[in-house]
Amino acid sequence: MIASLLLVTILELATAFVKTYPQLLVVRSLVFGIGMSGIWGLYASTALENLPVDARGLASGVLQQGYALECLLASVVNLTLVPAKTVSEKLGDNAWRSLFWLAGGLSFLTAAFRAISLESEQFIRGRRESEAQGIQCHSGPLSDFSPFN
Repeated sequence: MIASLLLVTILELATAFVKTYPQLLVVRSLVFGIGMSGIWGLYASTALENLPVDARGLASGVLQQGYALECLLASVVNLTLVPAKTVSEKLGDNAWRSLFWLAGGLSFLTAAFRAISLESEQFIRGRRESEAQGIQCHSGPLSDFSPFN
């Protein structure tokens, strides 16, 4: 999950430096195709694992609205950060890049938060059960460095 978030961070920052439309298409395709697909499943399962089984279907549908909320928030940020045309003429047409710098920063902060977060009780219980059966479990590449293990 952290690796996917860091990849999205890099790709979001790369989006701010594209010069042509084909470059934009390639970078955004990588963001959504590889980065977001690596994040979505893991976060959905993490968010739903603490809910009762009967409520997970409804909660999953509510989580799907995250994309619509994301578009709404991006529009509000765009109206706030990207200046009107008269100011934009003084700054140049590069003000839109600030949206991708913000997105990269938020992705990085999310990765940092996830790196220091505790695992859920269900995950810890599942790990103990697996280890009791002789199955070796690792949380990921940073698991040996986590202060919570």
